[in-house]
Amino acid sequence: MISIDNSQRTAAKVAGFTGLFAVAIVVFANYTLLNSLIVPGNAAATARNLAAHETQARVIAICFLSYSTSVIVLLAALYVILKPLNRGLALIGALFRLVFASLWLLTTLSNSLGL
Repeated sequence: MISIDNSQRTAAKVAGFTGLFAVAIVVFANYTLLNSLIVPGNAAATARNLAAHETQARVIAICFLSYSTSVIVLLAALYVILKPLNRGLALIGALFRLVFASLWLLTTLSNSLGL
């Protein structure tokens, strides 16, 4: 039987809060802010909308960067929680989540910088 220590309890609270925050911020950015700017099947109109609503586009980018940061915090917390069960699997899971967060971050930065 594995005992639960205080660091795992704290990591579980951090993981719970961060997971909820990550979902809330990405849903808000995608469905509230971004959907109103996208014109399906018309990239030129979408680009005009993004240029016309620059502040909204910047808020979307900030939301996506916050999401990427929260995913990194979440993976660290999940690693602390799962490490006592199987350190190797916890590390592999953390690395896969880190790759996901890095790709999301790079995509957001490249889209917001126009690269």
